[in-house]
Amino acid sequence: MRRAFFTALISLAGACEGPFVPPPASQATVASVTLSPHAAVIRPGDTLRLQFTLRDARGDTLAGPAPAFSSTDLAVATVSGDGLVTAVAFGTVWIVAAADGYTDSTIIRVASLTFASISAGGNHTCGTTTDGAVLCWGYNRYGQTGDGQAGGAVQFAAPVVGLTGAEPIAGGNHTCALRAGGDATLCWGWNQSGQLGTATPGDRSAPALVITDVTFTALTAGGQHTCALTESGEAYCWGLDADGQVGDSAFQNRFAPVPVAAGLRFTTLSAGGRHTCGITTDSLAYCWGANEFGQLGDSTTTHRSYPTRVAGDYRFVTIASGRFHSCALTAAGAAYCWGYNGRHQLGTTTPDSAAHQPVAVDGTQQFATVTAGGLHTCALLTDGTAYCWGYNALGQVGDSTTADASAPTAVRTEAHFVTLHTFGDHTCGMSTTGRAYCWGFGGTGELGTGLLASSTYPVLVAGQP
Repeated sequence: MRRAFFTALISLAGACEGPFVPPPASQATVASVTLSPHAAVIRPGDTLRLQFTLRDARGDTLAGPAPAFSSTDLAVATVSGDGLVTAVAFGTVWIVAAADGYTDSTIIRVASLTFASISAGGNHTCGTTTDGAVLCWGYNRYGQTGDGQAGGAVQFAAPVVGLTGAEPIAGGNHTCALRAGGDATLCWGWNQSGQLGTATPGDRSAPALVITDVTFTALTAGGQHTCALTESGEAYCWGLDADGQVGDSAFQNRFAPVPVAAGLRFTTLSAGGRHTCGITTDSLAYCWGANEFGQLGDSTTTHRSYPTRVAGDYRFVTIASGRFHSCALTAAGAAYCWGYNGRHQLGTTTPDSAAHQPVAVDGTQQFATVTAGGLHTCALLTDGTAYCWGYNALGQVGDSTTADASAPTAVRTEAHFVTLHTFGDHTCGMSTTGRAYCWGFGGTGELGTGLLASSTYPVLVAGQP
């Protein structure tokens, strides 16, 4: 009887409570807002889509609604509710995104860019405008664009933090520059091997001082090392030295500049993927570092930790180091290359996969300057006509095809150039009219068009008239 009573009581209580309803899940709140890009330069009438990321206190990404966007000066640029910026007139404006009391901002400079210099790195590009602005764009995993952030791709030219009036030199995944007046050398980006010269490891997303009491007048940035010249032609290098590319006979990474061995005086230096070359004051070519493909040009495949004379009785006026090859020009404009030739980057139709000493580039062109990239080479005639040869699957030859070129091939453009520069799989140049063009691989924004797309012919860097 008692058992039946309690059973009935429990059943009655359950009936009164009704079905179990779980409590509502707690809603994660926003703890941070991040905008990308951090900075950009666009022309009046251009648009830029800002990307935003909301995170909670644990750092997890939230899929909540878009933050509230606002512009600090609607006369310069407007912004839509989903982050589309439209440039209206020349000036500088901050675009602010706010959510749950947290904010982030992007600085937008609305201007018409006129470049004075341009330098192509591994997968990023940097340049200087005629009014002294220092800008970079492209791959930014290590902070090599210098905009104060690391990660992702910078699709439009963005100002380098706190730096004006300097000429940036782009390397593999780092960038360096001489400050106006030559009173300081600065580097930023990847620093695993000391290539920034800051005396300590650690990447930098903004310019950092190279630790040295030496005043430099010229810089060159390689894969993971950097070199510089003094006014008197003394050479210094720092960074990765696993193959001897620093040139101080040590095979030891250097986190600050050290003198290159042998006491030679150079007129120019060029840092490549894992080797370095230079021209001495008596027009002789010397190279040091990795040499598995003969890129040092000394008729061997032995790595060298000190400057070693390039074979042959040649006198050169300029030299360029690529990833696995090197090229140089005589005073008469004859081009010679040596090293890896698996994609015809030496400019010869011979089937040899490598040359351990200089070989003449096919053709009768007389070049004024030469630059060596990952697996391709480019050069300018005295009238500014651009030629390239070698690997072309990504359009780096610039002839509107993707077929490798075994001999100098005219770049498809009406532009004439005063400078060309390449390092990885893209090439950039300054035209005689002061406009900057790039071509080749563009999947991480290095062409500066605002698109993550490659081009088989020269395209204008965005923001120019």
